[in-house]
Amino acid sequence: MKQVVLGGLSHFLSHPVFLLRTLKCIVGLLLLSTSSFSSAVVENVHFAGFALAGDAAHSERAFPVTTMLLEERDARGIPLLESALWDALTRDGSRYPNLVLNPDIAASHTSPDALALAVVLDWENASTESLRGTTKLVLDLHAQIMIFDFATRQVLGSWPVAVQLIDVIDSHSVGQSQIESRFRQMYYGSDLDKTLFAATAEKLAQIEVRRSRGNYIRVVSVTLEDNARAALAQAGEQEDIFEARVANSFGKYLSENQRVPYIPYTKGAAVGAKMAARFASGEVYQLELPTPDYRVHLTVRGFKKVELGNSSLETAWAYGSYMHVKIQDYDESTTYLSAPFKFGAVKKVPAGGVVPDDWAAYQESLFSLINGITNQMSDPDRAWLESRSEGRSVATQLMHVQEIIERCR
Repeated sequence: MKQVVLGGLSHFLSHPVFLLRTLKCIVGLLLLSTSSFSSAVVENVHFAGFALAGDAAHSERAFPVTTMLLEERDARGIPLLESALWDALTRDGSRYPNLVLNPDIAASHTSPDALALAVVLDWENASTESLRGTTKLVLDLHAQIMIFDFATRQVLGSWPVAVQLIDVIDSHSVGQSQIESRFRQMYYGSDLDKTLFAATAEKLAQIEVRRSRGNYIRVVSVTLEDNARAALAQAGEQEDIFEARVANSFGKYLSENQRVPYIPYTKGAAVGAKMAARFASGEVYQLELPTPDYRVHLTVRGFKKVELGNSSLETAWAYGSYMHVKIQDYDESTTYLSAPFKFGAVKKVPAGGVVPDDWAAYQESLFSLINGITNQMSDPDRAWLESRSEGRSVATQLMHVQEIIERCR
C-alpha cells in the first residue's frame, strides 16, 4: 500500500485524478495563510476545546467517525481528541505572538470580557473511486479556529484550517475500519506535524486576535439553478448540505487568499445569525456571528461534461462548472461585483472499464473556480478574466472589491 498525504485548502482538490499503483510516499502540509502580524495586542484567551458544527442530530450525520472518536475518553473523563488538541497547541512550550492561551475555561465564567478559543470541525469527508483492482480513498477534515466573547457568545473571528489524506488500497472496496483508522491518523498520527491539530497550532501562530474589526464580509445566500439541481439529484446529494459546502468553501478560500477572517455560513439569516456548536463536553453553544458589512450572493448555475479526445489508452473529459457572484453592501443598495464565472477541470480516464466519479470531478472544478475567483479579488488578471468571465468589465468591478477587502483585514 502506498500513501499520499496532502494538507490545506489550496491542495485538497488539486491532487492527481488517477494515481499509479506504484507511488512514492509524498507528504505535505499547506497552511491556509502565510500572513504574519507584528503589532497586534496580545490577548489572554481561554481554551474552550474541540467542537462539531451544528446540533447533535446534524453532527452525528455529518461527522460519523469524529463523533465516534469523541466517545473515547481518558481516566479523567476528558475526550482523547480534546486532549490531543491541547497537547498539539502547547507542544514544546508553544508560544503565540498575539495571544496567551489559558487552559482554564472556568475562569472565563467570572470575567465579563473573557475571550475563548474553540476549534470547530465543519467538514468530515470520505470518498472512494475504483481504479483497476485498486481503490483510491480521499479523506478530508476541515475546521475553524474560532475566537469568541464567552459572555455574549459573539464571534470575533474565525480562521480555517484543513488536512487531506489520499491513499490507494489494493482492493476493489474499502471497509469502514480502514476509513476509521486513517481518520485516526489525521488526528493522532505518529507524524504529529501532519495532523489536523498540528496544522491548527501552526495557523494559530499567524492569526491576529482583535476585539473589534472595521468590516466583515460573508456569504449570505447560495442559489442553485435547475442544471445544478439535476446534477445533485443524479449524485444523490442533498441540496442544503451542498449549499452550505459551497458557501463555506467560498468563505474559506476568501480568508486564505485575501487574509480576512472567515465567517461561517448560516442559511436564511444575515443579521443576528447564529451558529450551533456542540462541544466535546456535551454542551451546545449558540454562537452569534458578526453582521456582515458586505454580503456575498452565490448562484451555482450548473455543470457540463465534454469529451476532449480519446485513444486506446485513455479518454480525456472536461468537467465544467458555472457560477455567478454578486457582492453588495450591508443594505444591498450598492453592488460592487455582479459577474458570471466558469472553469473546466480536465480528467483523463484510463481505458478498460474504469468508471469515473463525475460528481467528484464537478466538485473539483467548482472549488478550483472559487479559488480562482477569490484570488482575482486582489490581483485581477486580464487573461484569466477573459477566458473565465467577461474580461475588462469584471476587472473594473474587482478594483472596487479590492477596496472593501482592505476594509475587512
